[in-house]
Amino acid sequence: KAPGARDVRDILSELRIKAPRPRTSNPTQAQIEAIIASADAAGHTGFALGLVMQWWLTLRAVDVRGQWLDGRWADGLTWDMISKDFTIITKTPSKTEQTAPEAMIFDITPLENLRARLQAIPMDQRVGPVIKMEDGQPFKRRYWAVLFRLHARAAGVPDDVWGMDTRAGALNHAVGLGASPYDVRNQANHASLDTTD
Repeated sequence: KAPGARDVRDILSELRIKAPRPRTSNPTQAQIEAIIASADAAGHTGFALGLVMQWWLTLRAVDVRGQWLDGRWADGLTWDMISKDFTIITKTPSKTEQTAPEAMIFDITPLENLRARLQAIPMDQRVGPVIKMEDGQPFKRRYWAVLFRLHARAAGVPDDVWGMDTRAGALNHAVGLGASPYDVRNQANHASLDTTD
């Protein structure tokens, strides 16, 4: 009922914003492993662990590292999502928590590298967020992107491969190994094959 509100509504209803073209560049397993090795060598173990999780669990970065919303940390992995024996991770992806609130269950038994990294974290740090910066605080989104680019360049990964493409790269990797479209759709937590494609 504010003055001009109807005009604003009418103008906005006529706007058509062109979406960016879909990205066609995403990392390979070898590139991700090289980035992780660079991060480990530099002592960025929290980032390296997070990238291992992004790749093998096909999670978005926000669902691994979390995000800061109005001074409150949310959406990332917490220790209560990891079974005591380091075999299961249970996570509801933030993007689909309203439309598909069921938690995804990841069997990490075959992921020995991931399990070893988790088990190496001291007991007194196994509370709250799993993925943290060197100072023990949860990651800030910008710092995550900075570390990805820093270690990607150190590993010789081209600049057109972005951190946000890690999930797509992992899904393409699964397809390349012969995973069925339905398995890939389920792993991505997509409602339809069109989204996965």
